[in-house]
Amino acid sequence: RRCPMTSIENTKIGTSVNSSIGFVVYNSTVDNSDDGQSSGAYIFRPSGTLDVLNRGARGLNLTMVSGPVFSEMRQTFSSWLSLSTRVYEAKAWADLKWRAGPLPIGDGLGKEVSLRISSAVQSGKEFYTDSNGREMLKRKLNYRPTWNLEVSEPVAGNYYPLTAALSVSDESSEMAVVLDRACGGTSLKSGDLEFMVHRRILADDGRGVGEPLNETECGCTNCDCAGLRVAGTTSLVFGTAEESAQARRRAQAIKEAPLVAAFRPVDAMEAVKPLSGIQGKFPDNLSLMTFHALDSSTVLLRLAHMFQAGESAVGSKPATVDISTLFPGRKIEGVQEVSLSSNRVLDPDLGTTEVTVSAMQIRTFLVKHGGAQGAATAAY
Repeated sequence: RRCPMTSIENTKIGTSVNSSIGFVVYNSTVDNSDDGQSSGAYIFRPSGTLDVLNRGARGLNLTMVSGPVFSEMRQTFSSWLSLSTRVYEAKAWADLKWRAGPLPIGDGLGKEVSLRISSAVQSGKEFYTDSNGREMLKRKLNYRPTWNLEVSEPVAGNYYPLTAALSVSDESSEMAVVLDRACGGTSLKSGDLEFMVHRRILADDGRGVGEPLNETECGCTNCDCAGLRVAGTTSLVFGTAEESAQARRRAQAIKEAPLVAAFRPVDAMEAVKPLSGIQGKFPDNLSLMTFHALDSSTVLLRLAHMFQAGESAVGSKPATVDISTLFPGRKIEGVQEVSLSSNRVLDPDLGTTEVTVSAMQIRTFLVKHGGAQGAATAAY
């Protein structure tokens, strides 16, 4: 008899935790009274859940695939909900490849689908959400720091906007998801991570759109066409607080700026010389946020620290880099520090090409450079 996932183990550091992954499908509220509020494009107001776990005579519809590059567990919860959990040999995180839709509406109810990861992490009522992909903010279930909250919507009232990550932690471990799109998310129980992946709603929420959020494959809203299909890949990170924080930030950096493969036709095999825009090693906790040529001799450069203070014993340390390593073969004639929007000069001449960026800091520079030195070629 095949069984769903029951635990997650980080074999690199020998840490494991009891956990499970599945979907929760909320039925959308329809309230047409004068002072009522329905779910819609702007409002999330669930009314109970729908059991979608697909169990047949042989148990859960589950397939295991193993290989030298990755191993994968494929789960089918229904004809319109599936999940593949992929573990790579060379990555410090797993990828959750989910598919949802077309959401059924034959029962006359809208559906709002979230992916939920339940674990034994002792997070209590606290969890963390990102602030525009930068700092992780502490949240607390049924609580607001600046006023006394009266809980009228125990689910929707605890959903927060996410653009990059959601995490829970205890004294020994952290579990986090790194997202590939903005959505809403929460932790309704200790150790849980939950984020929304799809919605199909049959009522208007009265907030200005003037129609239900009933998107279909053929573009109509009041028709018999199938609803949209949605697919995504969410990274799941688990480990000690230190290991997880570093893996989470690395996964986030890869999702925000993935490698792009480019091709061109050739008549025969060619030997291609390696080309890099960086000389030497670039700090692991630093992000090259902007590298934009304003003219033939001036580059707008932004360097962003990837970690916040206290997030990682290693990653939160200040990062130092020599700007000249970003201009191989070019002579740096001057470095000017400016404000984030580059409309105000902070330091007209740094007098050095070596700069240090502290935790969560973003520093912006205008770099003047001259022609190529020797036989080297500019790589930007």
